[in-house]
Parts: sequence; structure tokens; C-alpha cells
Amino acid sequence: MNRHLLDIIKTLLLESFVPSKFWIEALSTAIYLINRLPSQVLNFDSPYYRLHNKSPSYHDLHTFGCVCFVHLPSHERHKLSAQSIKCVFLGYSILTKVLFVMI
Repeated sequence: MNRHLLDIIKTLLLESFVPSKFWIEALSTAIYLINRLPSQVLNFDSPYYRLHNKSPSYHDLHTFGCVCFVHLPSHERHKLSAQSIKCVFLGYSILTKVLFVMI
């Protein structure tokens, strides 16, 4: 594995206090972030920009390992139950954009 990726994975896991069994999620997040950051090799363009010919959006970035609340759909709750569940943000998914794990 690339040393740069390994350093980012270790940093994400250690700084967020997420168990090391979630290293795949940390790897996915590291790749997601690296692809959106400007690169000196690409004359300070991001790999995302070079691939899609548009600047990446940074407004949907979240802190790896932070507590978040996921809204439950109406068929999974009733009027006296919670409207959301407490989860941990563990990265980005290609299909859903974000990945959460219940805590």
C-alpha cells in the first residue's frame, strides 16, 4: 500500500478514536479526499477536476468519526419513537455519498 495512503489512514483512525477494524472505510475516505485536493503534480488542479473538468464541491465534507444523526423514514418510526438514530460518520460511498454506522 502507498505510504502516503497508509499515513492518512492511520491519522484518520487515531484522531477519530475509530477502531482499526474500520480501516477499509478510512481508506475509502482517504482516497475520496486525496482526489479532491489540489496536487502539485497536476499544477495545483485536483484529480477530480482533471477527470470531470469541473471543480469538486467541498460543502459536503464531514469529519471522519464524528457523531451524526440519521433521520428515520416514516415507516420505521411511530409518533412516540425517535425521529433519528445516533450514528458515526465513516466516510463516503459511491452510491449514497455518505456512510454511517449505528453506535
